[in-house]
Amino acid sequence: MAKNKFKPYDAVFVFGYGLKDDGTLSDYSKLNALAAGHSFAIGRAHTLILSGGTHGHSNAKATALQMKAYLKRRFGFRDDIFLIDSTADSTLDSFIYLANLLDRHPAQLRLAYIALTAHMAYVREMALLFDLAHEENPTEDLIAGRSLRHRVLLEAMFTADNPDHVALKAQMAKELNWVRSEPDYWVPTLTGLEDRFRLAGVLKRGAGIANYLQAHDINPHKMNDRKIRKQLSKLTRNIPE
Repeated sequence: MAKNKFKPYDAVFVFGYGLKDDGTLSDYSKLNALAAGHSFAIGRAHTLILSGGTHGHSNAKATALQMKAYLKRRFGFRDDIFLIDSTADSTLDSFIYLANLLDRHPAQLRLAYIALTAHMAYVREMALLFDLAHEENPTEDLIAGRSLRHRVLLEAMFTADNPDHVALKAQMAKELNWVRSEPDYWVPTLTGLEDRFRLAGVLKRGAGIANYLQAHDINPHKMNDRKIRKQLSKLTRNIPE
């Protein structure tokens, strides 16, 4: 019996992990780009959606653009396999971009996320919140399959005492907690959603959202989309310490 071949994803969404102090790709951004490049090179995807902004580096190119340059240099990929989200400086921003992209081009797409394992629980929660739940491809799993050299690299990067890895895990856990418990962290970003049905759905699913909206005199059941957006635009976003 012939072995079933893997059906390629229509697209994989690749999260960036910021830049170093000198404005070049962080090691985790480069690792995620490498995982995406490997996935495309072996025929697992038709399109790579790269996401990541400058993260406060005023004189640096966006993370997504640097990941694209890295992949073109390393794999020789063509420009037309990429979609670029060069403004996202958070997972929230990335999901708003992805939601708008899919709502502008509605289709039954087979989509996957490429993200570090430490980030995946956060990605999963956001995917459910935005109703964009698709398949998960942990970066480490994709990299480990390349070679023994890459497995050694992973062991060095993801040890329990690596301060960068410890800091990454702590940051992802903190931001996930904010989404679960701090509506004023994420609700004010929702004006970026273009589709009214997507916005209405998120407002129904969000944790602690009903009390928060009531406290700000926003009633999605009695307001039209325009009024809801007007009220949301008045909210002040709070980024917890």
